[in-house]
Amino acid sequence: MGLCCIAARRAVSLKKRRIKCKNAPGGTVDLDLVQIHRRIICMGFPALGIESFYRNRYKDVLRYLDHMYGTDYMVYNLCAEPKYRYDLTFFHGRVREFPFPDHWACPLIMIPRFVEDAVRYITSVDHAREAVVVVHCKAGKGRTGLLTCCLLMEIEPSIGGLAKNAISYYGIQRTFDGRGLTLPSQLRYVQYYERLRNEYGGEVPAKVPVVDIHQFHIRGIQAKVTITSCKWYACERVCVISLNASRCCNAQVIKSSPHFTTVNVANNDFFKKLSQDIRVEFLNGCSIVGVLTFHTLFIEREYVYRGLDKICVLKLPESAGISFDFTASLEK
Repeated sequence: MGLCCIAARRAVSLKKRRIKCKNAPGGTVDLDLVQIHRRIICMGFPALGIESFYRNRYKDVLRYLDHMYGTDYMVYNLCAEPKYRYDLTFFHGRVREFPFPDHWACPLIMIPRFVEDAVRYITSVDHAREAVVVVHCKAGKGRTGLLTCCLLMEIEPSIGGLAKNAISYYGIQRTFDGRGLTLPSQLRYVQYYERLRNEYGGEVPAKVPVVDIHQFHIRGIQAKVTITSCKWYACERVCVISLNASRCCNAQVIKSSPHFTTVNVANNDFFKKLSQDIRVEFLNGCSIVGVLTFHTLFIEREYVYRGLDKICVLKLPESAGISFDFTASLEK
């Protein structure tokens, strides 16, 4: 059973780096866990029950962390899924939560809060030795990578505060193939944090642009993938726009060519006074075939297809993507 579990865990961890420690109290541990920086550990979910057969076993993670770092570690759980949110008494009560959904970018405002909390912990004078933060989501790669890259920009001088350097550093240290953080939406938010540091002192400003979207245009994407509707998330609200009807939800759909669709939403109240984080899911039936996530502080008029989750892997013309006609003003 033990060998089967190890094989299953290695299969689940795919190309992520692992740690094998033979001198841990209670026996050898083989974990989807790696110390990517002297102050940062990244790992897969510390599981109980059936999932512990193919993920990190919580008790093994606890044994390893206690053995290596004593009381000088803090665990950060990024999972929003109820089944992956464990009691805050785990790890001797050294647990903090910054939850957001799997395959999503986190709210932009979460990044400086996480970075501030992690830096405060590792620089505290109360530690007997050099303290570390232990960051995980479910697989310990995407969500973990997003916030870890932002923390690296803050604490690792060789990165020079550059998102591209942090992303490269994380990819090399976390995986064998260097592909640690790959979702365009998550990559975009690491780049946003670089801009926050350079333009806004590392914080999301109190006043961010409020946007009225009048139209959006989908160009070239439907040459390779069918899109039947777009699901928008904004300001804790949701709006679904069908592309199969000429009029739907106070929106007018105009297909000027087989692969070019314009959606006029000027009369739809959902698209007025949008602010903060916006997520657009491109759906084929109930299946998500693409995603765009952005923040109104850094909104652009055009996003090429390589900046869209899932769609980015398709071979499309460079002109393919989504664009917006909008007006913006600062919040009052």
